Amino acid sequence: MQALHADNYADAIADFTEVLALRRSTAALINRGFAYRQLGDPKTAIASYTAALENNPRSADALVGRANAYAMLGKYNSALADCDSALSIQPDKTDAHTARGYVLASLKEFERAGDDYLFVARQQSTIADAYRLAGDLYARARRYDKAIAAYNEAIGLAPTQTRSYGMRARAFSALHNPTAALADFAIALRIDPTDADAYWGRGMVFEQTGNNQAAASDYEALEHLMPNSNRPHVYRADLLARMGRDEEARQEYAIADQLAPNDTKLLYGRLQFHFYQGEYAAAISDADAWLRIESSATTQSAYDQQALFYVLIWRHLAAQRLGVDDDAELTQAAKHLDHKQWPYPLIAFYLGRIDETQLRAFAAMGDAPTIQGQQCELGAYVGESAAARGLEDVAKRDFTEALHVCPVDFIERSLVSRGLEKLDTLPVRNQQ
Repeated sequence: MQALHADNYADAIADFTEVLALRRSTAALINRGFAYRQLGDPKTAIASYTAALENNPRSADALVGRANAYAMLGKYNSALADCDSALSIQPDKTDAHTARGYVLASLKEFERAGDDYLFVARQQSTIADAYRLAGDLYARARRYDKAIAAYNEAIGLAPTQTRSYGMRARAFSALHNPTAALADFAIALRIDPTDADAYWGRGMVFEQTGNNQAAASDYEALEHLMPNSNRPHVYRADLLARMGRDEEARQEYAIADQLAPNDTKLLYGRLQFHFYQGEYAAAISDADAWLRIESSATTQSAYDQQALFYVLIWRHLAAQRLGVDDDAELTQAAKHLDHKQWPYPLIAFYLGRIDETQLRAFAAMGDAPTIQGQQCELGAYVGESAAARGLEDVAKRDFTEALHVCPVDFIERSLVSRGLEKLDTLPVRNQQ
């Protein structure tokens, strides 16, 4: 035991093995299993814990130890079964709840994991981090009400730790309470004026509420706090382009390009900027670079998979403006898309697979916020396609419809506004 407490795990294993040569001790088997785990040998640890359970099938310690070893091997279902068995024997065993919380989180059962960590937090009621961890898991489960309650406990125990305010602010934002979110970010920044995470979160809430100038100021603060990161420049560039401050946006994109030229977030924003400037070949070049990078990636995030649709849409719009037929490329790319997911119907419409009536029917599916977003995108992208084909009246109709429904933070709102500005400089012609 002295060797174990001194982290001399090899010596501890040797001593416990000597004990076991003298008598079959459950405690020696459990402690030897722990030593094997600490040395990164979960398979041998499992054998030791299993032997302990043969001695005493109701040993909660052996079950928890074996659960942790199974988890090291990624055998989460076996680990979960052992945790449940341990808790059936000893329901208030905190390390069993901790182990099960980890396993459930690994299985992406975030709310149940949060419940386990909340139990541990209440047992260790003076530790703010335990409540914050429970809150983080509830937030991942999109149970923002429970997340806020856990963050409240964390803040009560540690009122000067900024991370709890920042995470609670994000939960408030997800519940469409920007006033409370901004108040929490303000507290975090009063405590620590260099808290980059709070500037990020507040900037995004400012964008969502249409306060673009305040968001731009927060992203500018991040540029000073993170001088080697291109992301603040990209976010500020995207926002400046949305505000019509194009020359400033171009400068920000140039700085971001110097710092990380292959950043997909940069390429995604800049291809839209090039489109607005009428630099359609440059927009296609950025879209192609984005597609090359993503096709070579070993894994894709949910954001990247969703962004793929829009990169293809913007590329198609740029090709239309150049009079280039890109049906072959779009058809090939469409094979790899989820045909049941919005905005695939837009691509199907461009390829002539559905008509506008069918497209509008797809856009009317979902809950109210989803429908609003889909109708915004329909008007913007169908309107731009009409404008590229010289159908100014149709484009104006679609753009105007979109302008009435587009949320303030949707990129399509900029496409619509700029599209209407361009059309107002053109003679109006009746279209058949």
